[in-house]
Amino acid sequence: MITSEKLTDITTALCEVQKELPTLGKDKSGYGYKYLTLDNIIESVKPILCKHGIIIIQSVSEKENGIIITTRLQHISGEYFQDSFSLPKTEMKGVNNVQALGASITYGRRYSLSAMLNIATDEDTDGTIKQSTENLESQIIALLKSQPLPNGADGWEKFHVNRKQDLLKYLLSAGKAQNK
Repeated sequence: MITSEKLTDITTALCEVQKELPTLGKDKSGYGYKYLTLDNIIESVKPILCKHGIIIIQSVSEKENGIIITTRLQHISGEYFQDSFSLPKTEMKGVNNVQALGASITYGRRYSLSAMLNIATDEDTDGTIKQSTENLESQIIALLKSQPLPNGADGWEKFHVNRKQDLLKYLLSAGKAQNK
């Protein structure tokens, strides 16, 4: 991240912006998840940022294998926060290269601006994945506990702990392969 030398005015203004930013609901579904569109983000944040003397400047530049999105939050005092986000070249089924580039630019602008303003733009799937993993692990434990212990084994946990971890890794990787 690149910043101006002094940050007092822009930081104070951004604190006020953060207090006023609404919780933005996900307004679009696609690609297997719900997300917040760039249009909705800009429409929601621009008036609040302007009220506090901040403008958004976003630019796109080309790099060897993709693009760079640069987002700058500029305060009327001259202070600023700026960061860049690199994206690889993308190919998409059913669209030409220019349309794929446009989709990448929109994606990059959305994520860059959202990160700069601390806005969640997608469904948080971490909890869902953790819950699925815990559910899968409890099913594995039940299955392993139903298996007889070999002669001389000293308790379920000591014997099956390695088998449980291996089985869990296998099932999770098989699930990922199935979802592709």
